[in-house]
Formats: sequence, structure tokens, C-alpha cells
Amino acid sequence: MSVYAQKPWLGSYEPGVSPELDFPNYPLFCLLEESAAKYPDKTALIFKGHKITYSELNELADAVAAGLVANGFKKGDRAVIYMVNVPQFLISFFGILKAGGIVIATNPLYTARELEHQLVDCGAETVFVMTLYYDLLKSVQAGGNTRIKRIIVANIREYLPSH
Repeated sequence: MSVYAQKPWLGSYEPGVSPELDFPNYPLFCLLEESAAKYPDKTALIFKGHKITYSELNELADAVAAGLVANGFKKGDRAVIYMVNVPQFLISFFGILKAGGIVIATNPLYTARELEHQLVDCGAETVFVMTLYYDLLKSVQAGGNTRIKRIIVANIREYLPSH
């Protein structure tokens, strides 16, 4: 059987495009740590004019990881990020990875039923949530069908410009 019969999409590749990719053999958060070491004062992200450097992002992610571990989070545990595209999303994303966890990003537009389904399905005990979605999360948790034990709340105001 030819490789194109096994993987027919390869026939659509442009000439010179390799069907194989080499990936580094280390965790994703190591890319952040390398960037923080090489470019500590360079801007990693900008949100509404607020700049966060690679070293700041790395330190914040380390703090999240330490907080998770100190509160019983273990390697292989799942954590849901229930927020829009804000700095806290990246901070919690890398913090979960540094703590050895599995990240589940959920849609902040989910209804209570959809949110509950995803929380039950993934089995997460930890949720990072924006204040805007906290009440809905608490109502789902109160239903008693999820395994949620830890809720970490972030406020968008932390990174909005002052007036």
C-alpha cells in the first residue's frame, strides 16, 4: 500500500513540503523559560497598552504553578481556563503546564449546560475564571455534577489602563 493510500492528504502538499515534522523533546513551557532567559526585558504581550515582559510572564507563571502545587494540584491534573483573551489566560496556561497539569480552554460563551458538560467530561478539579463568568461557574458547581474543588478568579481590571 502506498503512502498516499494510507495518508491521502499528502498528495495535496506543495513540492518540498515535508510530511514529517521534528518537534523538540521538552515541554512547551520551556520555550517561555528560554525566552525569559534570552530576552528578559523584551515584550512578551501587550494588552490594552499594558506590556508584560518575558521575565514577568515567566515569574507570574511560576507563581501560579507554585500556588497550584501548594494547594494539592498534581502532575496530570486537569485545569480549565474559563476566560477571554486576557493576560491571565497566558499566565494561567503556562502556570498549569509548569505544575505538570493538562490545560483545557473552554468557551466563555458556553451556556450552563454546555459548561457543565465540558467540566464533567474533562474531570477537572481546578478552574481559572474571569469575574464576569464566576456566577455561572458557581451555579454549575452547585449542581453537584462536577469535580471542581479549586476556583481561581481573575479580574480584567488588573491589566486595564488606569484613568
